[in-house]
Amino acid sequence: MGIIDHEIAAAQARIDEAAETARARYITLGSGQAMTYLQKRTEAQAYKDAGYPADASSYPHIVAKATASGITNQQAADLILATAAAWLAKSSQIEQIREAGKLQMLSYATLYELSDGVGSIIAQLNSV
Repeated sequence: MGIIDHEIAAAQARIDEAAETARARYITLGSGQAMTYLQKRTEAQAYKDAGYPADASSYPHIVAKATASGITNQQAADLILATAAAWLAKSSQIEQIREAGKLQMLSYATLYELSDGVGSIIAQLNSV
């Protein structure tokens, strides 16, 4: 691996780190938390699709959100779904910048171009 290849890999890692920092502005990081977010969204959609039944015992994350927030189960489900939709928009924006940026790093032939390019991608991620 030549110097430029090593620096490209380092630039791509910096882009990944900047993307994770951008995500952290909107969500709690961690694989367990990611699984919880997915489960909450799944339960919220199922609860809504079932017509917001009075017996919400099959939807423990909805009940937990409602109880913790002092709102109804329906309000909790709707809030979870709205939050998930907002996150989807931000997440896809971050991912597009990250993926394109990492590929862009492969096109640079000099360390100067690489440094300038990675700085631009990180600035884009910082603005999300």
